[in-house]
Amino acid sequence: MRIRLFVLLALAGCVAAVSAEVLDWPREITRGAAHIVFYQPQIESLEANHLEGRAAVSITTAQNSAPIFGAIWFNARVEIDRVERTARFLEIDVSRIRFPEADAELEQQLARILEDEVKHESLNFSLDDLLADLEH
Repeated sequence: MRIRLFVLLALAGCVAAVSAEVLDWPREITRGAAHIVFYQPQIESLEANHLEGRAAVSITTAQNSAPIFGAIWFNARVEIDRVERTARFLEIDVSRIRFPEADAELEQQLARILEDEVKHESLNFSLDDLLADLEH
């Protein structure tokens, strides 16, 4: 299942105005009854401006008051600001979602929540963290 998410990663509008606080993990998004927590992505590859990675997530909904933990795998176009030492992920394409504790129906519901609630969000990433991830 491929879910198209645009601009998943920059809570601050301007890369130059990003503070260290905005670059901290995890990141939280609350919309309606959904509360989504994104943990620091693990970068698997970066070629030119194309990045691949994965991230742990948890989702709490009105039907599930305890967080449900899972993972997303994604591809993204990345915009790097070497002066500010930040990277902004653009045009995120989530290629896989997995919630081990969820049955197939709940996993599809959680995938829809991610698609509906997160596609308007964006997050900046520390360039130094990104480079350190690539070294591993």
